[in-house]
Amino acid sequence: MKAAASTGSLYVWQATDFSFGCGSAACGIGFNVTAPAGYIAPSSSTSTSNPTTSPAPAFDVQCGVQYGVSAPWTDCTPNGAPEGGYETSSDSKVQVRWDAGNGTAPPYRVRVSHTWYDGAAGARWNATGEGSSAGAADFEVRGTRLVGEVT
Repeated sequence: MKAAASTGSLYVWQATDFSFGCGSAACGIGFNVTAPAGYIAPSSSTSTSNPTTSPAPAFDVQCGVQYGVSAPWTDCTPNGAPEGGYETSSDSKVQVRWDAGNGTAPPYRVRVSHTWYDGAAGARWNATGEGSSAGAADFEVRGTRLVGEVT
């Protein structure tokens, strides 16, 4: 069951199929996350609360990250991409980071970043959200930040 969007969030992405596991060398988490096209809609003004000129693209990805990985962000893979045949698009990319403040104990907190290039505005956008799961299969990633950079 999908929870209602929380007030105060810039946008909400749905995460599903959360999993956690540990092997002899490391622990890892994985989940799917989706967002519809236009989760950040076009703006007819130069409002700082929603300054894009074209909508954010949709995404449907599988994210996985290991505890203690030195890379700050790990690329997510589009669902349906051929195994081993995925290359990150320069136009739209989703990445995940495990916020390891609790170590490997629940709740498992993640940060998800969606970056894309808006050719009409000549800008690169980064939408970032945070979510946590105490082990439940589904949870929300709530939008906390939107940054645009004119290129």
